[in-house]
Amino acid sequence: MATRVAALVRSVSDPAVRTLGVWDAGQLSAHMTHVFEVDLDLLHERPSPLADLDDLSELVQSRVRDESTYDKEALAGRVEAAAEGFLAAAAALDGTEPRFWLGGAKVTASVLACHIVSESLVHG
Repeated sequence: MATRVAALVRSVSDPAVRTLGVWDAGQLSAHMTHVFEVDLDLLHERPSPLADLDDLSELVQSRVRDESTYDKEALAGRVEAAAEGFLAAAAALDGTEPRFWLGGAKVTASVLACHIVSESLVHG
């Protein structure tokens, strides 16, 4: 999925084209980058960036707003780097290891991989 998402990000000719709700293609590309990076952090058992699921929308919007610039090569590279790190870390797991997800929900490590695939299919 990372290869496909990175290729899609690189193919965007106009980052200002509206794609999803209020987001343009550049902002949606940034969101996809965040999905890969956050799930990698959670796989490594870093603290969740979200304490309450009711705040998910604001977290997502603020992260997209805080991206300094739309650089499709940089965003695509970040997707690839996060995916490579995720796969390397996941290779040492069997998928049943507990991990904290967004809002303090406890899931298995495999759910984080499923989340990446789901977000990639929905937004890709």
